[in-house]
Amino acid sequence: MSNTNTPLHLAVQNGNIEIIKTLLASGSNLDARNADGLTPLDLAITSNNTEIVQLLLEHKDKAKVPSSPAFGIPAPPPAPIPLTAEQRKQRITFWTTLCTVAILLSTLVLLVTGFMDLRAFSISVSLDELEMAQSKTGLIRLILGMPIFIAYLCCYFLFVLRLWEEVPREFARTSPKTAAWFSLIPFYAYYWMFVALLGLHKDMNKATESYGQGARFDTALIVAACTAWLVDGVCIGTFGLLTQAFIEPSSGETLRNMLSVTTVDVFTVLMFWVIRKNVLDFIDIKEYSVSNQTTREEQ
Repeated sequence: MSNTNTPLHLAVQNGNIEIIKTLLASGSNLDARNADGLTPLDLAITSNNTEIVQLLLEHKDKAKVPSSPAFGIPAPPPAPIPLTAEQRKQRITFWTTLCTVAILLSTLVLLVTGFMDLRAFSISVSLDELEMAQSKTGLIRLILGMPIFIAYLCCYFLFVLRLWEEVPREFARTSPKTAAWFSLIPFYAYYWMFVALLGLHKDMNKATESYGQGARFDTALIVAACTAWLVDGVCIGTFGLLTQAFIEPSSGETLRNMLSVTTVDVFTVLMFWVIRKNVLDFIDIKEYSVSNQTTREEQ
């Protein structure tokens, strides 16, 4: 803190606009404080000289003037610190892990309630007892499964969002938020996964080709995965719900449902980790290309 007024302090006190403009043009420090701890802007506000206040505020950003809390001038928000490549990788791995946990918990609930249904088939002596036992397991499945399903949707939303944040805007067919939100729309999500997951790999390939790396990511496996999820969701899931009322429950049908859902869940987990690996590899390619470009520009 300075013990005396600077020339800019004196010019503000005297209200000399021309001298203030000259001092600002020469780079005078708007952050300097006098013996009372006041900046030139504080003095202008105290003297209620609106013309000088406006003049100093116009130069505030250029001169990097700090805030004046005593006079109600808020400090500008700090610029966000960009995440490093390693931090972005860890964030993607985190959401992949949470999606995996949610899927496996859902599978566990299905298996436990499925075995409860199988036990009911073996010990029930009448149709009424069987229906009552299945109603109990259905309620348990709903109470335990619904919170897990909601948690999975939240994790999947952030999983897709973080994946798309890695695709440079000039190569991306959609924005990260659009990719994530549209993935949650019922039924439409079956189409959108071909954009959110298959399109992701196509756009990453466009980016790697621009970096001189060629198309690095095989899209055939992603096409197969999206097709499998489509078949499971539409042909098995939706059709199964519509026909469930017309099919007599049996232990064989319960076993088939347990096996099919468990197979799809395990396949989904494996594919999520494949997608994660591809995006992490893309981050390395992107960082390497940007680093090489910066080095060339410096040379």
